[in-house]
Amino acid sequence: MVPVPEVRRRHERVAFELDSAIAKHMRAGTARLTSLIAVTLIAVLASTSEARAQSQSSPFSTKGRWLDAGHQGVVGTHVAVMRDPDDDTTKVFLFGGSGTGQLMKLFGFQPGTSAVLPSSSSLIPVPHPAGDVTLLDLFCAGHVVLPDGRMLLAGGEAWSPLGIEQGFRFDPRYPNNAVTNPWSSIASMAQERWYPTLTVLPSGKVLANSGYQTTIC
Repeated sequence: MVPVPEVRRRHERVAFELDSAIAKHMRAGTARLTSLIAVTLIAVLASTSEARAQSQSSPFSTKGRWLDAGHQGVVGTHVAVMRDPDDDTTKVFLFGGSGTGQLMKLFGFQPGTSAVLPSSSSLIPVPHPAGDVTLLDLFCAGHVVLPDGRMLLAGGEAWSPLGIEQGFRFDPRYPNNAVTNPWSSIASMAQERWYPTLTVLPSGKVLANSGYQTTIC
Protein backbone atom coordinates (compact mmCIF):
# COMPACT_ATOMS: atom_id res chain seq x y z
CA MET A 1 0.00 0.00 0.00
CA VAL A 2 1.26 3.48 -0.97
CA PRO A 3 1.57 5.78 2.06
CA VAL A 4 -1.00 8.59 2.26
CA PRO A 5 1.62 11.39 2.05
CA GLU A 6 2.94 9.91 -1.21
CA VAL A 7 -0.58 9.77 -2.68
CA ARG A 8 -1.08 13.41 -1.73
CA ARG A 9 2.22 14.41 -3.38
CA ARG A 10 1.25 12.56 -6.59
CA HIS A 11 -2.12 14.33 -6.68
CA GLU A 12 -0.47 17.69 -6.14
CA ARG A 13 2.06 16.99 -8.94
CA VAL A 14 -0.71 15.97 -11.37
CA ALA A 15 -2.72 19.07 -10.45
CA PHE A 16 0.34 21.30 -10.96
CA GLU A 17 1.10 19.76 -14.36
CA LEU A 18 -2.53 20.17 -15.36
CA ASP A 19 -2.55 23.82 -14.28
CA SER A 20 0.69 24.41 -16.16
CA ALA A 21 -0.72 22.85 -19.32
CA ILE A 22 -3.91 24.93 -19.08
CA ALA A 23 -1.91 28.12 -18.53
CA LYS A 24 0.32 27.31 -21.52
CA HIS A 25 -2.67 26.82 -23.80
CA MET A 26 -4.32 29.96 -22.48
CA ARG A 27 -1.18 32.02 -23.18
CA ALA A 28 -1.00 30.60 -26.70
CA GLY A 29 -4.71 31.30 -27.28
CA THR A 30 -4.35 34.81 -25.90
CA ALA A 31 -1.43 35.46 -28.23
CA ARG A 32 -3.39 34.23 -31.24
CA LEU A 33 -6.41 36.31 -30.21
CA THR A 34 -4.24 39.41 -29.75
CA SER A 35 -2.69 38.86 -33.16
CA LEU A 36 -6.14 38.47 -34.75
CA ILE A 37 -7.40 41.65 -33.08
CA ALA A 38 -4.34 43.55 -34.30
CA VAL A 39 -4.82 42.36 -37.90
CA THR A 40 -8.53 43.22 -37.78
CA LEU A 41 -7.79 46.69 -36.35
CA ILE A 42 -5.21 47.37 -39.08
CA ALA A 43 -7.73 46.31 -41.75
CA VAL A 44 -10.44 48.55 -40.27
CA LEU A 45 -8.09 51.54 -40.10
CA ALA A 46 -6.96 50.95 -43.68
CA SER A 47 -10.55 50.68 -44.86
CA THR A 48 -11.50 53.85 -42.99
CA SER A 49 -8.57 55.77 -44.48
CA GLU A 50 -9.48 54.59 -47.97
CA ALA A 51 -13.13 55.55 -47.50
CA ARG A 52 -12.08 58.98 -46.18
CA ALA A 53 -9.84 59.51 -49.21
CA GLN A 54 -12.65 58.54 -51.58
CA SER A 55 -15.06 60.80 -49.72
CA GLN A 56 -12.71 63.75 -50.01
CA SER A 57 -12.13 63.16 -53.73
CA SER A 58 -15.82 62.58 -54.59
CA PRO A 59 -18.05 63.80 -51.72
CA PHE A 60 -21.35 63.56 -53.63
CA SER A 61 -20.90 59.82 -54.27
CA THR A 62 -20.57 58.90 -50.60
CA LYS A 63 -22.45 61.47 -48.56
CA GLY A 64 -25.06 64.16 -48.84
CA ARG A 65 -24.47 67.86 -48.72
CA TRP A 66 -26.69 70.93 -48.47
CA LEU A 67 -26.10 73.52 -51.17
CA ASP A 68 -27.68 76.88 -51.90
CA ALA A 69 -29.60 76.44 -55.15
CA GLY A 70 -30.40 80.09 -55.42
CA HIS A 71 -33.73 81.58 -56.50
CA GLN A 72 -35.75 79.21 -58.68
CA GLY A 73 -38.58 81.54 -59.59
CA VAL A 74 -41.16 79.03 -58.36
CA VAL A 75 -42.23 77.91 -54.89
CA GLY A 76 -41.91 74.13 -54.69
CA THR A 77 -45.08 73.41 -52.73
CA HIS A 78 -45.34 70.24 -54.78
CA VAL A 79 -42.05 68.53 -55.68
CA ALA A 80 -41.82 65.20 -57.52
CA VAL A 81 -38.68 63.31 -58.60
CA MET A 82 -39.17 61.13 -61.68
CA ARG A 83 -37.04 59.15 -64.15
CA ASP A 84 -37.13 59.77 -67.88
CA PRO A 85 -37.26 56.25 -69.39
CA ASP A 86 -35.89 57.42 -72.75
CA ASP A 87 -32.50 58.74 -71.65
CA ASP A 88 -32.42 57.61 -67.99
CA THR A 89 -32.16 61.16 -66.70
CA THR A 90 -33.83 62.37 -63.53
CA LYS A 91 -36.59 64.96 -63.84
CA VAL A 92 -37.68 67.19 -60.97
CA PHE A 93 -41.15 68.77 -61.13
CA LEU A 94 -41.82 71.95 -59.14
CA PHE A 95 -45.27 73.42 -58.68
CA GLY A 96 -46.47 76.20 -56.46
CA GLY A 97 -48.63 79.26 -56.29
CA SER A 98 -52.39 79.55 -56.16
CA GLY A 99 -55.01 81.19 -58.31
CA THR A 100 -53.61 83.05 -61.29
CA GLY A 101 -50.15 82.71 -59.72
CA GLN A 102 -49.89 78.97 -60.36
CA LEU A 103 -46.46 78.07 -61.76
CA MET A 104 -45.12 74.70 -62.92
CA LYS A 105 -41.46 74.18 -63.81
CA LEU A 106 -39.21 71.22 -64.62
CA PHE A 107 -35.49 70.52 -64.74
CA GLY A 108 -33.43 67.42 -65.46
CA PHE A 109 -30.00 66.07 -64.56
CA GLN A 110 -27.93 62.92 -64.92
CA PRO A 111 -27.61 60.96 -61.62
CA GLY A 112 -24.07 60.39 -60.36
CA THR A 113 -22.72 63.61 -61.84
CA SER A 114 -21.76 66.78 -60.02
CA ALA A 115 -24.17 68.72 -57.86
CA VAL A 116 -27.25 70.06 -59.59
CA LEU A 117 -27.83 73.77 -59.12
CA PRO A 118 -30.46 74.83 -61.64
CA SER A 119 -30.99 78.52 -62.21
CA SER A 120 -34.36 80.10 -62.84
CA SER A 121 -33.41 80.48 -66.53
CA SER A 122 -32.65 76.75 -66.88
CA LEU A 123 -36.05 75.62 -65.55
CA ILE A 124 -38.46 74.45 -68.25
CA PRO A 125 -41.98 75.92 -68.06
CA VAL A 126 -44.74 73.29 -67.81
CA PRO A 127 -48.25 74.03 -69.11
CA HIS A 128 -51.17 73.85 -66.70
CA PRO A 129 -53.17 70.56 -67.01
CA ALA A 130 -56.38 72.47 -67.61
CA GLY A 131 -54.74 74.66 -70.21
CA ASP A 132 -55.77 77.77 -68.30
CA VAL A 133 -54.95 78.58 -64.68
CA THR A 134 -58.33 80.28 -64.29
CA LEU A 135 -60.17 76.96 -64.73
CA LEU A 136 -58.66 74.88 -61.91
CA ASP A 137 -56.61 75.73 -58.84
CA LEU A 138 -54.31 72.74 -58.27
CA PHE A 139 -52.31 74.24 -55.41
CA CYS A 140 -54.48 72.17 -53.03
CA ALA A 141 -54.21 68.93 -55.03
CA GLY A 142 -52.40 65.76 -54.02
CA HIS A 143 -49.63 64.10 -56.00
CA VAL A 144 -47.75 60.81 -56.08
CA VAL A 145 -45.18 59.17 -58.39
CA LEU A 146 -46.53 56.01 -60.07
CA PRO A 147 -44.60 52.72 -60.47
CA ASP A 148 -44.13 53.41 -64.20
CA GLY A 149 -42.35 56.70 -63.44
CA ARG A 150 -45.19 59.08 -64.21
CA MET A 151 -46.69 61.46 -61.68
CA LEU A 152 -50.35 61.59 -60.73
CA LEU A 153 -51.89 64.90 -59.69
CA ALA A 154 -55.49 64.80 -58.42
CA GLY A 155 -57.95 66.98 -56.57
CA GLY A 156 -57.83 70.70 -55.99
CA GLU A 157 -60.30 73.55 -56.23
CA ALA A 158 -62.63 74.74 -59.01
CA TRP A 159 -62.68 78.45 -58.12
CA SER A 160 -65.67 77.91 -55.87
CA PRO A 161 -66.35 76.41 -52.46
CA LEU A 162 -66.07 73.00 -54.11
CA GLY A 163 -63.18 70.59 -54.46
CA ILE A 164 -62.62 68.85 -57.80
CA GLU A 165 -62.71 65.20 -58.82
CA GLN A 166 -60.36 65.48 -61.81
CA GLY A 167 -56.94 63.89 -62.02
CA PHE A 168 -54.01 64.15 -64.43
CA ARG A 169 -50.92 62.10 -65.26
CA PHE A 170 -47.58 63.77 -66.03
CA ASP A 171 -45.17 62.22 -68.57
CA PRO A 172 -41.52 62.71 -67.43
CA ARG A 173 -40.29 62.45 -71.03
CA TYR A 174 -41.49 66.02 -71.56
CA PRO A 175 -40.27 68.02 -73.39
CA ASN A 176 -39.33 66.17 -76.56
CA ASN A 177 -40.68 65.77 -80.07
CA ALA A 178 -42.93 62.86 -79.07
CA VAL A 179 -44.33 64.53 -75.94
CA THR A 180 -45.45 68.09 -76.54
CA ASN A 181 -48.21 68.01 -73.91
CA PRO A 182 -47.06 66.24 -70.73
CA TRP A 183 -50.55 65.89 -69.23
CA SER A 184 -53.22 63.26 -69.82
CA SER A 185 -56.58 63.11 -68.05
CA ILE A 186 -57.66 60.10 -66.00
CA ALA A 187 -61.08 58.92 -64.89
CA SER A 188 -62.60 61.25 -62.32
CA MET A 189 -62.69 60.30 -58.66
CA ALA A 190 -65.99 59.27 -57.09
CA GLN A 191 -66.24 62.62 -55.28
CA GLU A 192 -64.60 66.01 -55.17
CA ARG A 193 -61.49 66.30 -53.00
CA TRP A 194 -59.77 69.39 -51.67
CA TYR A 195 -56.29 68.56 -50.28
CA PRO A 196 -56.55 64.78 -50.79
CA THR A 197 -53.92 62.20 -49.86
CA LEU A 198 -52.78 59.85 -52.64
CA THR A 199 -51.15 56.50 -51.85
CA VAL A 200 -49.74 53.94 -54.29
CA LEU A 201 -50.90 50.40 -53.42
CA PRO A 202 -48.88 47.19 -54.04
CA SER A 203 -51.11 46.48 -57.03
CA GLY A 204 -50.00 49.73 -58.66
CA LYS A 205 -53.41 51.35 -58.16
CA VAL A 206 -53.69 54.64 -56.29
CA LEU A 207 -55.89 55.16 -53.23
CA ALA A 208 -57.31 58.69 -52.97
CA ASN A 209 -58.67 59.46 -49.54
CA SER A 210 -59.29 62.31 -47.13
CA GLY A 211 -59.67 65.87 -48.32
CA TYR A 212 -62.85 67.94 -48.20
CA GLN A 213 -65.62 68.03 -50.75
CA THR A 214 -65.96 71.73 -50.04
CA THR A 215 -63.30 74.23 -49.12
CA ILE A 216 -63.25 75.70 -45.62
CA CYS A 217 -61.78 79.11 -46.41
